[in-house]
Amino acid sequence: MTANETEIRSAWPEIRDSIREIHELVRSDLAPGEFHNELLRRIHAALGSRFARIWVVTAGGNLQLAHEMGRRELAVENGADEQRQRRALLEQALQSGREIVVPPGTNAQHNGAPSNPSDCLLVIFPIVVDSAPVGVIELGQDTGARMAERGNVVRFLAEIAELVGEYHRRRELQRLRERATAWSDLDRFGRRVHQSLDLKRIGYEIVNEGRLYLGCDRLSLAVCRGRSCRILAMSGLDSTHRRANSVRLIERLATSVVRVGEPCLYPARDHDLTPQVEKAAMLYCDESYAKRLLVILLNEPADEPAEGRRPARYLGVLIAEQFNAEHFGDTFHDRLDAVRDHSALALQKAMEHHRVFLLPVLRVVGSLWELVRHRAPFRSAAVAAFLAALICAALLVPADFALEGRGALQPQVRREIFARADGVVNEVHVQPGDRVRQGAVLAVLDNPQLEFRIAGVEGELQSVRTKLSAIEAAKLGNLSARGRDPARSPFSATDEEELKEWLRSLEQQRELLNARKNDLQICSPIAGQVITWNVEPRLASRPLSVGDVLMTVADLDGPWILEVSMHEDRIGHVLSAQAKLGDDLPVEFVLATDPAIVHHGTIEDVGLTTEMDERDQSIVLVTVRFDRRAIQSPLRPGATVTAKIRCGQKPIGYVWLHDLIEFVQRRVLFKL
Repeated sequence: MTANETEIRSAWPEIRDSIREIHELVRSDLAPGEFHNELLRRIHAALGSRFARIWVVTAGGNLQLAHEMGRRELAVENGADEQRQRRALLEQALQSGREIVVPPGTNAQHNGAPSNPSDCLLVIFPIVVDSAPVGVIELGQDTGARMAERGNVVRFLAEIAELVGEYHRRRELQRLRERATAWSDLDRFGRRVHQSLDLKRIGYEIVNEGRLYLGCDRLSLAVCRGRSCRILAMSGLDSTHRRANSVRLIERLATSVVRVGEPCLYPARDHDLTPQVEKAAMLYCDESYAKRLLVILLNEPADEPAEGRRPARYLGVLIAEQFNAEHFGDTFHDRLDAVRDHSALALQKAMEHHRVFLLPVLRVVGSLWELVRHRAPFRSAAVAAFLAALICAALLVPADFALEGRGALQPQVRREIFARADGVVNEVHVQPGDRVRQGAVLAVLDNPQLEFRIAGVEGELQSVRTKLSAIEAAKLGNLSARGRDPARSPFSATDEEELKEWLRSLEQQRELLNARKNDLQICSPIAGQVITWNVEPRLASRPLSVGDVLMTVADLDGPWILEVSMHEDRIGHVLSAQAKLGDDLPVEFVLATDPAIVHHGTIEDVGLTTEMDERDQSIVLVTVRFDRRAIQSPLRPGATVTAKIRCGQKPIGYVWLHDLIEFVQRRVLFKL
């Protein structure tokens, strides 16, 4: 047995272990960089090579050094010519698909053979996957090292190349699976957001399906309304309340981003956000506890060429949020463009469809046209006759015209108790439901500053009175003494008058301050019952200013009224009916706690002014009187009521479509 064979047999267990470890590497999910590092480390350890390198083929078809291990100071690469020769050898092995082995000390530049002036064996082995070259393994092997025989090295590298090819095949299969999954998710997202033209439904499809596709924690959609934005949908929520603080802040953020015209990533690097956008993003993140925020602009898709394209119009914005991570997922930015493009196109079509004038009417007309077009002539005539009869009935048949509004039951005699002076609530003498008489003390305020001022005025009064007493005593002593000149008295008549005037002023101040002190006692202006809930815990030690409401006292045993909030655009019908039928129009109402029983009343008064309700809508209050004895259930102040005001009779078509008719009159005929 030769020495070389003995060396191979002694090294074989370690080589076999290296191959087994490389098998495990191939089956792992290591990234290419980590895989190449571990692969070269095991090759270098198994072969005892001077250096080992692995080259990969880039997307452009060029060779790029992926990783290397061992000595880099090789004589063969000292010059530019040697480097070009080395790269030519790599490309030759890659194109031929066969290994290239160049012995040490080879200098064959004259006959075109490979050149290797170094003192190590140069082995170049290509990596081919399904007839496609993917990389090259390059080794510099000492001739005295184990497995230095070129045949053994080539066989070992062939085994390694096969394993590396299997790794690349697994990576490619995984990549194809991920791409197929991504295409399937994108297809699902596209089908869901384009399946309808209803604006609200499209908004919720975009945010719910988009959140799943992007992998973010929450996705919101705001649409542009003039120069501002309004939230259309938020993922995970069935509806949004515009008065909520988080909704108002996210709308403010969306409006700021649209006005700036640039997407927003918060927190941003190097503070590259405009001040108004950064402030809006900071306020919203503080409210929603989002750690990462991205606002994406949705531009109106344009079919015009770039040179003739008009300025982009923004349809809305998408707001993506992360609550539990500082960054978005790995696939987020890769899928963001698809979500933005599909969302913009679906939103544009839905908004164009939503702006169609008289859309519900046109849908009905279209359905009837399809019905007539595909029927026989006699059936078409029957349908036309039915429609004519329906129109005549709508114009001629009378029906009761009632206007609906929401209201609340209230005692007719009730008073809100206000603070008449500044102070801190020191005592609360009543509890919810307590009956109080007129003038009874409800609460007592404490104002140390007022007490201090009263004490100061009292002190000044005492001082002035002392001075006046001294003047009186001096005058009496001067008159009783014989031979004394009155002109030589230390006090003049002017001093006495000034002190008296000052005394009168101080007494007036004391009266005013005492009146303010009396105002610290909050008394009931009427006899009744305290109907404010949780009075003492809400008022205890609370600082108050003049005009703050403390509680409400009402006479629950007296008459009750119904206050109905009618929209401003409906109050004209009520006034017209009063002019025609009389002021006492009949009213029907049901309690929210007992909707099965209908109660009756009549209008007592119609408000003269327009007010704004909690939804910022213009309303007019209508007061309705009723017989409280007709209601068997206990009456609660503020109980919700749904009321209908009977305004006589009108054609049944107008009763059904009066909202649409008034809309056309305001929005179409008035503009014409």
